[in-house]
Amino acid sequence: MIAGQTVPYLNYLKNLRDNPNKYSAQKATPLRSVIVTDPRVMQAAVFQDSNEDAMKKLVEDIKIKESQKQAVIERPPSKEGPSNRALTDDEGNIVTLDQVESNGLMSPTSESDLGVKDSDEVFEEGNFSSDPILGNFTDTIDALQKNTEFTTKLSTLSKKYGITEREILRVAAKESSLLTNPKAKNMFQILGVPANEAGIDLDKLNASTNPVDHLNALEKYLDRWDFADYKGSVSLGLVIAAPGARNASSDYVVYKKGSPQLNANPDWAGPSGDATVESITNFYEVE
Repeated sequence: MIAGQTVPYLNYLKNLRDNPNKYSAQKATPLRSVIVTDPRVMQAAVFQDSNEDAMKKLVEDIKIKESQKQAVIERPPSKEGPSNRALTDDEGNIVTLDQVESNGLMSPTSESDLGVKDSDEVFEEGNFSSDPILGNFTDTIDALQKNTEFTTKLSTLSKKYGITEREILRVAAKESSLLTNPKAKNMFQILGVPANEAGIDLDKLNASTNPVDHLNALEKYLDRWDFADYKGSVSLGLVIAAPGARNASSDYVVYKKGSPQLNANPDWAGPSGDATVESITNFYEVE
């Protein structure tokens, strides 16, 4: 077993920052330009210890698990400063670049090890440009991405309820065009009775143009229905449209054809003309 399986990790992280695709990042090559006297070291796998401040900034810029990030940041400062060191095995023998690459030691073996998220889960520039729903709101999403308070809250809700950031944004897009539709009262179209039950000041919410206020209201609404208990197994759109049906089967008829609710929201209807759990769920997930 070769020691230090995630080394040269700094080089990998730098490449990952420039190219978030983990498999492209694996192509990073360790440093070769090291002055040595032992000819064996010319082919050694060499990794670099970086300045602590630079390392902290690097780690903060990259999406890795919080535990890994803290472990790097909280590591005691080096007394010797930056240096290059050859990678060795358990017995102290120099490990060459060929050995590193052939044994797959350039990086952790899975995206989950790094905390790398699927594009569905990460609210970053360009992730939603080709989305059949969110692609229509590129300018609005660009503005939201620059709102640190909004992106932080969005991430918090995603983790709390076990749903993706994409799902939250899609529901907001369907309900209010991400708060750009003048006919929409609020981002998620939370109405009077549900708002009162959830402890939401509806008048204040409807008057707010701050998208963070609407995420805060969404959290209160979802907590009213114990949405976190479902761990992502129930559609957010369904809980917005018909929370009482959140435990029903997919073919359950939520609103019958001709009902006031379905007349107000005809796109909820399925092939039969009725709105079922499945057809309502599909409305929020498909263009």
